[in-house]
Amino acid sequence: CSIKPLLKDVTCILKLLQNNVTNYHDKRRVWTNVSNFWVIQNNRPVTERIEKINNAQKAKTVQTFDFSTLYTKIPHHLLKGALEKIVDFCFEGGNSDGIYIENGKAFWRKPKRGEYRTYTKVDIKKVLKFVMNNAYFQVNSQVFQQVIGIPMGSDPAPFIANLFLYFYE
Repeated sequence: CSIKPLLKDVTCILKLLQNNVTNYHDKRRVWTNVSNFWVIQNNRPVTERIEKINNAQKAKTVQTFDFSTLYTKIPHHLLKGALEKIVDFCFEGGNSDGIYIENGKAFWRKPKRGEYRTYTKVDIKKVLKFVMNNAYFQVNSQVFQQVIGIPMGSDPAPFIANLFLYFYE
């Protein structure tokens, strides 16, 4: 993919933003005893919670839901809007003017002169729009532009999905 290096940077940036949102809600939960962020990185928290419920013998029913088509049906204008709001939220009250990418990791800091892989809040919003507007896929010899849904298979797709669903929780 011609924009693969950019997608790697976007992935690093969105991972940093997701970590910021997680940290914010972890601290908020201490004060309010309410959890407002439900993104998990693996199945351990789910299996631990099920085990706790089973040990207490309090479960009456179990329900599961299929999200397999959810990600392919999200309108791009909603996706872009949600990501812009999350970028704004993460930059609020910070002491940084940008995010710097180094060795596959993103860091908050004020950009130094000559650092070419530093993204400001405006840059990040532009890059996210660019990535969404330039998602293409090929089936046999035909090329299609993806105009709805998360660009699945791209590096930042899991973070885009997590942050979008968080925004609408």
